Amino acid sequence: MGSKPVVLGIAVAGVVLVALVLGLRGRDAPQEDVKAPQSTPAPSLPAPGPAPEPLITLAEFEALRTDMTYGQVVDIIGEVETDARSEYDRGVPGYTEPVLTAWYTWSNSDGSSATLGFISNKLAKKMQDGLK
Repeated sequence: MGSKPVVLGIAVAGVVLVALVLGLRGRDAPQEDVKAPQSTPAPSLPAPGPAPEPLITLAEFEALRTDMTYGQVVDIIGEVETDARSEYDRGVPGYTEPVLTAWYTWSNSDGSSATLGFISNKLAKKMQDGLK
């Protein structure tokens, strides 16, 4: 009965020894060149298309005349505004009437714009910034 632990100890020592030999052998063995996997090139993005057409051009702006209605202005420009706001002026009692001005802005993608002011649905004021 006393020989079983000795045999078991020798067997365990043998397994450890084999594991060590195999482990050391793996270290000394020449390493294979491990290459990084080839990456697939990213798909190229499509070339940008032409710049979007402006909502309003300088020629269209110059064609606008005071007293035109909003509808006539939109007929010339061909697009509705990108921004709208109103401004109320109480006037001066005894001198001027109150006035409500509706301001419409057409903004192009390049940052240029036109702002038009209508009083009683008639073009009264116009301003532009950078139209081409």
